Amino acid sequence: MIMNALIEYDMKAINVKYCTLIMIMFLFMTVTLSCQRNQKSHENQKNILVAKESYIIMEKVLADAVDRPRTTMKILVPNTVKRESVDSALIQALDDVRHNDPVLISVIIWAYRTREELNASSYTVGKLEWSADGKDYAGKIQLKPNPKIHILVF
Repeated sequence: MIMNALIEYDMKAINVKYCTLIMIMFLFMTVTLSCQRNQKSHENQKNILVAKESYIIMEKVLADAVDRPRTTMKILVPNTVKRESVDSALIQALDDVRHNDPVLISVIIWAYRTREELNASSYTVGKLEWSADGKDYAGKIQLKPNPKIHILVF
């Protein structure tokens, strides 16, 4: 009888050890899979940032013009983007905003190098002005060329 009780006690102890071991392995696998999933997500975000590394949208304002939907944007162009590529960054920003909001008729994009410059009264890197109907932001004067790009010497 005592022998049976000892064997039964040993079996319970072994079962507890196995259950604990199984739970630890399950927890380890869950954490490992979660880390791998986060790493893949981080890599995807990194790829998106690489595709958009020529600019970062800092501010976008939609105007309340019923007959002329328009927007103004402020973007940061990192120092890694050379002067020759600033116009490409502005064009890419225009393409992206037009793709995201196809009803826009007019877009103005101001480009800056640093966050501190965003509050300046004027752009510090460049400016792009585009219009679907070929007119300026107010819809009065013809834009030539369209888009009209002005890059500052820096």
